[in-house]
Amino acid sequence: MSDLRIDKRRVTATLTLNGGDHLIGSLFLAEQAASHAGPERLLDVLNGPPGFLPFESVSGPGVRQTRLVNRAYIVVVETDSALDDLADDPAYQVAVKKSVLLHLASGEQLRGVLRVERPVGRDRLSDAVRDDTGFRYLETAGGVLAVNLAHVVRIMPLAE
Repeated sequence: MSDLRIDKRRVTATLTLNGGDHLIGSLFLAEQAASHAGPERLLDVLNGPPGFLPFESVSGPGVRQTRLVNRAYIVVVETDSALDDLADDPAYQVAVKKSVLLHLASGEQLRGVLRVERPVGRDRLSDAVRDDTGFRYLETAGGVLAVNLAHVVRIMPLAE
């Protein structure tokens, strides 16, 4: 093994892009995160530096192609790895839950729960979405999505 190689694990994902296109394939996460103990999480990659990330798309049986996808144009990421991220993050487990309806620029609406990981007294929904973090987990009835808040036009709090 080369010293220049960084081992990654493949995570199956579906990306929804700004124009409505869907890419099915794999994202790649490092075995060790740069910013915290443990493996790299989906949000670590999605909220990384501006620019492109590698995505291996699948267009048919055995037909794979690696593409570079601009993070800024990814609207939603659906993957089962998000569940693992949530289970391994103690801070997320105790965060305040806020039921919301997200209105995307595309006209689509997503209903679910956003968790607010902020100190007591600063744990309002408006506090949580005001920072620079682009992607957030939205827990929906169908699973957990990573949603790029840059493509959210309006957030409506729902009764708990």
